[in-house]
Amino acid sequence: MLNVAFVNVNYECSAEGSRIISSHLKRAGHRVRMIFLTKHAGSEFDGRDLKDLPDLLKGMDLLLVSFMSDTYLRALQVTRFVRKVLPRLPVVWGGVHATVAPEQCLADVDYVCRGEGEEAALEFCDRLAA
Repeated sequence: MLNVAFVNVNYECSAEGSRIISSHLKRAGHRVRMIFLTKHAGSEFDGRDLKDLPDLLKGMDLLLVSFMSDTYLRALQVTRFVRKVLPRLPVVWGGVHATVAPEQCLADVDYVCRGEGEEAALEFCDRLAA
């Protein structure tokens, strides 16, 4: 069993795909913490937006970040912040941008999930836990 943090950096909290993946992981026995970092379109995060992340990520074994291309810079900002405060926490990017630009994404993260992530995330977490 893994402790997985799932960060949403999009403009709204709907995150249907992230929620579906979260439910798959929970059904398999993994613990998932959903973290929503939403802001208005075009806005980037500042220090106040990210200040609680280290506490929210304590005890996590894996960080998942799913996003679209228009929030790529937000995902990058969150990932770079996490790398500074928790350098050993593995980071996986998924979503539309990771699917269409995996090589770009791999420059900043440990793993990329392309396409639908429900089964892939579950298999990855099960293998990582083993």
